[in-house]
Amino acid sequence: MTDHSIAASKAALRIAALSRRNGLSSEARGVFSHRIAENVMPFLTGNGFRSVSAYWPIRSETDPLPILEMLAERGIVLALPRLKAGAITFRAWRPGEPLETGEFGLSEPPAASPIIFPDIVLAPLVAFDQSGGRIGYGKGYYDAALTTLCQERPVIAIGLAFSVQETGQVPMEAHDRRLDGVATENGLALFQ
Repeated sequence: MTDHSIAASKAALRIAALSRRNGLSSEARGVFSHRIAENVMPFLTGNGFRSVSAYWPIRSETDPLPILEMLAERGIVLALPRLKAGAITFRAWRPGEPLETGEFGLSEPPAASPIIFPDIVLAPLVAFDQSGGRIGYGKGYYDAALTTLCQERPVIAIGLAFSVQETGQVPMEAHDRRLDGVATENGLALFQ
């Protein structure tokens, strides 16, 4: 496949997965987000991880706030992404702390919040497959951020998604980074 045909295939998969995700009612998304939290918490709290980054949900994304609240109660260091000039840094944040409006209208910790190098990154996604392939919104911000983090030390990337976002196979480009696992309302799948 050429880069152009891979990009076109990913764009088609993105549209289809977003349509399926957007088709879920807000009530179903809320119930499923709590199930996802229940499914991923044993992994997050049972392996000695000290810091976890997630994201502030937009549109019809899986809501990681139940996970963050449970982790905060256990004293885990939390972070949210902050986007500036196309690069993500992960900044310290705790539930209830103020957020600022950043690029694309995203809710982010203030620029003065300390940078965190998390053990685990809970990543948003649009589509995924059972080998860790991930399609985001198409800018490659998370791929670049994960690559940068892994230059410091190994980081585990777990995608959070609804099961309707699964697709047969995600075409991968050279810059794409596979996920180490995906948590849905049906369970947590870890990939080798």
